[in-house]
Amino acid sequence: MGYVHEYPVAFARFDRLTDLEDEIAKLEAADDASEKSRLADLKAELEKINRKKAEYVAEHPEQRRLVYRPRKKEGGKPEEEPVLLKRNLFDKNGLPRHPERSTYYDPVLNPFGVAPPGMPFMQRREDKMLPSSLMLT
Repeated sequence: MGYVHEYPVAFARFDRLTDLEDEIAKLEAADDASEKSRLADLKAELEKINRKKAEYVAEHPEQRRLVYRPRKKEGGKPEEEPVLLKRNLFDKNGLPRHPERSTYYDPVLNPFGVAPPGMPFMQRREDKMLPSSLMLT
């Protein structure tokens, strides 16, 4: 017998939310007394989903664009997502493109500027770099 975890997988699914919102709108428009309990259940479920989404976004603000739909501008088109600039520090072989910019660079002991195992690759600041005329090559 295993322990079953319940994960809020459906909380971030857009199609489920639109289905709920559509059904709520239909039931409110029909104004049928027999469907009041169904309407209350759907509203409670929608509120629960929105609460879970708000909690998740509060914990992970960088994931907001994945949880909520992008807002539409006044023209009717959704806002374009900002293009994240890709840092191209390494070549196809995994070595730094500019080894002399590495903090670990040494012309004799570490000519490739590769970081030691377990250490992240870091670059020197521009003002801390040696002029190319002073570098030993």
